[in-house]
Amino acid sequence: MSDTARSYEHDGAGSGSFEDDAELADILCQASLISEHAKMDQPTPSPVAPMAATATDTTARTATTVHDAKSTPSTPGSSSKTPTPRSSTASLRSRQSENIQTICRAKNRVHTKVASITAASRAAPESQRRRCRRPLPSTPQYTRPETIHALSKPKTTSTQRAFASDEDARQCRFQPKKTRSQLAAMKNPACGYDFVNHFEDEDAGPDDFIARMEAAEHNRQKRLQATRGEEEYSLRQNKKQCPRCGMTQSYAEFRDKKKRCTFCGVLFALPKAWGDIGTDFLERMELSVDEKKRRHEAIRANVIALETQANRVPKSAKQRYYERAIEANTSHRAVPSTRLAFAEEP
Repeated sequence: MSDTARSYEHDGAGSGSFEDDAELADILCQASLISEHAKMDQPTPSPVAPMAATATDTTARTATTVHDAKSTPSTPGSSSKTPTPRSSTASLRSRQSENIQTICRAKNRVHTKVASITAASRAAPESQRRRCRRPLPSTPQYTRPETIHALSKPKTTSTQRAFASDEDARQCRFQPKKTRSQLAAMKNPACGYDFVNHFEDEDAGPDDFIARMEAAEHNRQKRLQATRGEEEYSLRQNKKQCPRCGMTQSYAEFRDKKKRCTFCGVLFALPKAWGDIGTDFLERMELSVDEKKRRHEAIRANVIALETQANRVPKSAKQRYYERAIEANTSHRAVPSTRLAFAEEP
């Protein structure tokens, strides 16, 4: 700070008014106060360091006071007392209110403060710098980013969206115009458009649409199940019938397990019971077995005849002649003449 005071002294020794000197003195006083506060904020060093710091501080203060006394000129109307920061600020405010243009160095006070703090930190020994450094917080080796915690938060259930998508919000702009007659028709149940005001009822809530959709789906499944059941029942071959009127049991009666006829009140029964057709069935089975045997015997005789007569060459006239001759010799009969034998040929 003594170097700064000397520079101000050399700059203002030859020229300058009393107001400029007062402002310089005010700046030097504020710089000294800032340096004192900076020293007070610093951590306490070793016991030897405070003695040297106090000695240097006292010498710097005496030097600044001496230079201030030298720089201020001895005028009859001026006092030798050094102006305080409060009085200097008050004089500056009064000058500003009087609209007097003076040299204002209020902007340089920030730079002076920064320069003084930087000089004090550089003047401190290396051991104090190391002590002033705060230890870095120990962080675990593997830390998850904060975005995971933000993404893991549950989503809000209520949304302020009026449309299902952004495209609908941009394109859904159609609003039909309705006349008085159309509005009256919408409110008239006879016209069939009263469902438009269904959502405006007091009892209708946000879950009304879901309930109606569930009921519609339930009815659709019920109709589909009934259709499938009727198709399967129509393919059955063991449907029961009424013994009196002969009406077949319907699918609704079969589904509801109704055992009696609706018109006659008689129990449904199978049309072909074993007690009724058991004897006739056995007789028919015996007749079918006998018929099968006869067909097999006829087929066997035809096959034998075909196999014995197949690939046979018809006999010639000479072959038939010799056969007859052989038969005549064996039976001791007279052999007819050759002429007659040949005459007999066809």
